[in-house]
Amino acid sequence: MPTSKWFARSAATAATLLAVIITTGATSPAASLSDKLPGDTTRGRQVYERYCTQCHGPRGDGQGEVAAWTTPKPRDFRLGLFKFRSTPRGTLPSTADLDHTIRNGLYGTLMPPFYALNERARQDVISYVEKFSPRWRLEQPGTPVVVTDEPSATVESITRGRELFATNCASCHGDGTGNGPAAEGMVDMWRNPLWPANLTAGRTKSARTARDIYLRAATGLDGTPMPGFAGTLRPEGLWAIAHYIQALGPWEGSTRTLREFAAQLPPALPAASADTAAAPDTTTKTPVAVKVDSVVKVDTATKFVKTAAAVPVTRTADSAATGAAKPAATRARATIVVRMLGDAKGYRFEPASISARVGDVVRFVNVSGGPHSVAFLADGIPAGAAATLQKNMGKTMGPLSGALVTAPNAAYLVSLAGLPEGTYSYSCLPHQAMKMVGRIIVRP
Repeated sequence: MPTSKWFARSAATAATLLAVIITTGATSPAASLSDKLPGDTTRGRQVYERYCTQCHGPRGDGQGEVAAWTTPKPRDFRLGLFKFRSTPRGTLPSTADLDHTIRNGLYGTLMPPFYALNERARQDVISYVEKFSPRWRLEQPGTPVVVTDEPSATVESITRGRELFATNCASCHGDGTGNGPAAEGMVDMWRNPLWPANLTAGRTKSARTARDIYLRAATGLDGTPMPGFAGTLRPEGLWAIAHYIQALGPWEGSTRTLREFAAQLPPALPAASADTAAAPDTTTKTPVAVKVDSVVKVDTATKFVKTAAAVPVTRTADSAATGAAKPAATRARATIVVRMLGDAKGYRFEPASISARVGDVVRFVNVSGGPHSVAFLADGIPAGAAATLQKNMGKTMGPLSGALVTAPNAAYLVSLAGLPEGTYSYSCLPHQAMKMVGRIIVRP
């Protein structure tokens, strides 16, 4: 569609705003919706066709007639993934979350605020949008993340926030302008180009205040590599990050004094955060050769050696020294390394499938494209394994969801001790949308 026609149609759409006020009513200011009885989808379709189809398309796939000229691309509603929520990453947003986006729009994008639409019209169009994804029939919205009372922003909290920012955020956001090493080539789950937010501008698409920043950091942005830190960072850590970001630019509530202080802070190298804890390093110090499908891994070498056929490995406590096979109960525990990667080839675990034995340890190493995590699927592990696996994962963000690995070459360990045999499927939460998945086949 030629640009001139696009602008003409956009102007026509804006001009018809009065019509929807007449047909659906208006309130000023608009009342906020809560999760209650659903709206009327027939009326909702009328609102959607008048205001939403140009960008989001008649099928809700984000392929409206002006979508080709928009950056970022309109949301594809069919998967039920929404960036801006108060609910945990991976869960459906609340009605109030969707209503907030409709009323306020998304700053710096072509998603305008529809503040004049009354409560009934907004409820109706939300109910209609929910019809595009089967998730709304199968799931309930997540429970909103609790935002604790905001402490005062101080020099100390900004200093602490800078440390946490370097550990958890700088890989993508860099010095705050979005120039981190992981930013290059970043895409969303639809393979559209993506750029980390410039946090020095004083506002992002959905955030203006420290509370907004807290919520974005806690819940993450579904459909993008942005993880949620609600299960990794304590509330005081999230507030410290929010206040540090607030001091990077002219955010609402920031002060000149704190901005000048933040500007004088020296750059910090990524380091392990006191607000997170890696799984305990229980790996054996003895080099052990391990068969990984058709690859033999020597843990101390951290290199893969290709083999044409499977190489039998006797994994016992002292067979290397004596040549005598020992009972399986006394064998040495093996450490299998899985690399976590994000580059031009995509986001992936390498190898994506490994074979291991009960008692082995899997060491997931952040090689590139982080932050990464290891999250096992509740319906993708053997029955009765969840409690032991949860214990074996050390620090977690939630049920069967490991802590984020942010620093280069840092590792997250998962012990297979005491687990029943079977297949254990897992994914990387920040890159789950990019199909970063893997599996461990555990044998006795």
